[in-house]
Amino acid sequence: MSIYSRPGGPAEAVLNSIANDISLPKLTRFSITTFVDGCGPAISQTILSHRGVQSLTIGLGTRTQAAPILQSGAQLPHLHHISISDLFRTATDQGPNVRRLPRGSLAAVTSLKVVGGSAFVDAVLGLPVAGNMESIYIGLAEEDGTPFAHCLRSIGQFTRLKCLELQPDKRMPWSAVSMLVGCRELEVFRVVTARFRPLDVSEADLERIANALPRLQELTLTSLSNLGWEAKYMPIRYLYCIATRFRNLRKLCVFVDATAKGNPTFDWTAPEAVANKVLEELDVALSKVDREAEAAANEAFEELDLASSAVGPGPKVIAKMFRAWWPRLRVVKGDDPESGRVWAEVNAIIRGESK
Repeated sequence: MSIYSRPGGPAEAVLNSIANDISLPKLTRFSITTFVDGCGPAISQTILSHRGVQSLTIGLGTRTQAAPILQSGAQLPHLHHISISDLFRTATDQGPNVRRLPRGSLAAVTSLKVVGGSAFVDAVLGLPVAGNMESIYIGLAEEDGTPFAHCLRSIGQFTRLKCLELQPDKRMPWSAVSMLVGCRELEVFRVVTARFRPLDVSEADLERIANALPRLQELTLTSLSNLGWEAKYMPIRYLYCIATRFRNLRKLCVFVDATAKGNPTFDWTAPEAVANKVLEELDVALSKVDREAEAAANEAFEELDLASSAVGPGPKVIAKMFRAWWPRLRVVKGDDPESGRVWAEVNAIIRGESK
C-alpha cells in the first residue's frame, strides 16, 4: 500500500482511518511520502495496526520525527526492508533518539535504504540492525556539516553485508573505504556519484578497495549521466589495475576513456596476462573510444605514432587486450551514442562473432 501526501492533503485523517476504521487485506508493504508537518504519530499508529508488514518505506516531511516511526517498525516481527528518506533534511538532530532503539529490535531486517544529510544517514546506520543485514543503499544529500566519512564509520559492524551502494551528492572520500574492512563477505560494491560530481578515484584508491574487500564479485564506479563531461572518465590503465588487483570480480561497470588522446603514454600493443581469470561481464556504459579506427588501421596499429595519430586503438586491439586481461570475458556492453558501434564490435570479437 502506498500513500503520497502533499501540503493541504488529509494525510492524518487517511492514516487514522487505515489504522482504526478501514478493514484492509493483510498488508505486506507500506509506503508513505509526506510533505506535511507532524504526521509521525499517525504513521506510527498505522504501522502498528498492520503487523504483517515486511517492507516499510517512509519519506519524512518537515518536523516529522524519525525515531518514533522506527520504534514502531521495530515491533513488526516480519519486517525485512526499511527505506527512510529525510526529504527536507530536518531530522538531522535526531541521531541520539534514533540510536536509543533496543539492540536486537530490528534483527529481521536484511535490507536498508537511507537518503538524507550526513548526520541523518550516520544516525540511521547506527541502528541495532547489524546482525542479518545483507544490503545497504546510501543516498547522501548535500553537505550539512557532518563529514561524509562519518556516515561510513558504522559500516564495519555489518559483517554479513553482501551489497553496498553509495550515491553521494558530494566528493567520495575514498580514504573512508578502510572502514569497510569488517565487511569481509561483501560481494557487490557500487559508487554512483551525482551529476557533475567527479568520481575522483585514483589507482591508490582502487588498491585500497581491493585490500578492504577481497571477496568482491561486482564493482561499479560511475557517475549519473553527464554526456560530454570529461571528469567522469578513468584512464585505461585503471582497468589494468582492476584486472590485477580484483581477483574475484565477475562483473565490472565503469566509465573509461579508451581513446588514444586520453592515454598518450599507454602501451596498447603489449597486454599482459593477469590475475583475474573469472570476469565475465564488462559494462563500459558511456565510455569513450575512438570512432575513426577501421580494420586497416588496426592491422597496422603497431606502426602508428599515437602521439600524432587521430586514429587510436580500435576494436581489434582493445578486444585482444581485454582477452589477455580477462580470459573468461564474454560480454562487453557500451551504450555511448557516439562510440556504441565500436564497443559493439569489441563485444562481437570477444564472443567470437567477428574477427
